[in-house]
Amino acid sequence: RSKSYYKKIELFTKGQLHYIAHKDILYIQAAGSYSTVYTSKGERLVVSKNLKALEQLLDDTDFCRVHNSYLVNARKVQTCNFQQHFCVMIDGSEVKTAVRRRDQIKRHLQQLWSTNH
Repeated sequence: RSKSYYKKIELFTKGQLHYIAHKDILYIQAAGSYSTVYTSKGERLVVSKNLKALEQLLDDTDFCRVHNSYLVNARKVQTCNFQQHFCVMIDGSEVKTAVRRRDQIKRHLQQLWSTNH
């Protein structure tokens, strides 16, 4: 396990601070200056941070930018369909992938899977 596996991210939403473990984040979806964090516990937290700001808070070995609007936890990716441009996460949700990021996504997943069994 990477050290970041046990790290937490501090998210402020609806007047509350939430501490979410990196390992519990499935993916993050951007919407302008807001982002929605989807967790493996079924939570959806809307925070007033853009995707780039959140991306900088998370460990880049576990997280992969797959689209302008999506950042996924690579450890939670079940399958990738590069013909139809989406990844399926372990909870069954589908996340759009960008055509031009395909090689980067493949490399990221291969690196992660080759170093951690």
